[in-house]
Amino acid sequence: AILMDSDRKRKAGSDRLPQMNVGKTKRRLRHEIEAIGGFAWITAGKEIENYTPATVWQKLTVERLRITDEFEDIPKLTAIKSVASTKVDLAHKATDVIERDDIKNSLDLEDRLSELITHIKKWNSLE
Repeated sequence: AILMDSDRKRKAGSDRLPQMNVGKTKRRLRHEIEAIGGFAWITAGKEIENYTPATVWQKLTVERLRITDEFEDIPKLTAIKSVASTKVDLAHKATDVIERDDIKNSLDLEDRLSELITHIKKWNSLE
């Protein structure tokens, strides 16, 4: 299994959603992994952090956050940078305050996790 950030982002000053196209290398990796029965997940938002809703990020900072959509660069927000210096540290801090209901309707998270679980069961002859 492989999980890759889509790295999609809005163009400065644009209200249009980024194109669904992902880079050539990510497409190649997805194809190669799936061709051997693997599971390839490219995030629906810019990065994995975008699956965590703004309400969770707000719990970590006293500053008011302005997260507009799933293409926001969460780790680069000034308020977030003051909480954690690395993405790993940020993930640890988020896990301290996040609850199951926080991510219940987060992008395509539940569907993708269900697909991953199905693959893991298949790989381990549990289905």
